[in-house]
Amino acid sequence: MYNRYYLDKLLEHHIETARQQRSCLAVIMLDIDNFKLVNDRYGHAVGDIVLQQVASTILGNIRENDMCGRYGGEEFLVVLNNTSRSLAIEVANRIRSRIAEKIININIAENFSVSVSVSGGVSYLQGRDSIKDLIQRADQGLYLAKRSGKNCIKTVDNA
Repeated sequence: MYNRYYLDKLLEHHIETARQQRSCLAVIMLDIDNFKLVNDRYGHAVGDIVLQQVASTILGNIRENDMCGRYGGEEFLVVLNNTSRSLAIEVANRIRSRIAEKIININIAENFSVSVSVSGGVSYLQGRDSIKDLIQRADQGLYLAKRSGKNCIKTVDNA
């Protein structure tokens, strides 16, 4: 999984390619809901396992030519090439649903499991969007999803 710095570099390239080919490009910003509680209650080792399992679920639900990276502590950015707004929302909801239904088995000191959910925001390339514009709208959608009760996907369109 890419880190934020490398993902930004790749995203710049993918935006230019989408413009040249006149194709669609969308991004999804996902954040694990209540992740601090997982770390506080079970410890950072369990938190690391949760991050790994969420990352694995995301990667298992995107195409080979799409990209995903860890964008912040418990935030992930997914870049969907040749993907319309409606398909991006569908992909985001599929990822969200798969994570919410997943039981993450933890085998450290005791045998127990945890479940988590994610909230997300979807943005798609419009006009002369910069990386900042694209990510900012996805982030605004994410914050809207958090304020709407979490475990959901929202989008904020340019007016």
